[in-house]
Amino acid sequence: MEMYRSSDLEEKLRIIRSLAKTDNREQTKRVLDFTLTDEVKKQDASFIMYTLAKNSLDSREILWNFVDDHCSLLSERYKATSLLD
Repeated sequence: MEMYRSSDLEEKLRIIRSLAKTDNREQTKRVLDFTLTDEVKKQDASFIMYTLAKNSLDSREILWNFVDDHCSLLSERYKATSLLD
């Protein structure tokens, strides 16, 4: 995540794409936790979740559990966006 923090916008998008294409369960969990920080823009966080949803069954299961566990927070965070419409 340090590389993400020190990169320009274009590089951040490449890093996000790479991080979200993992099949490693622990890395998937860390990436999702990272989306809850203020370091990640809302649209980038939603892109990470979208990419994970297209990955393996394991990734989708981890994503589903993450959304279920953080439903209230995610709802509050994205209520002013079209993501939840």
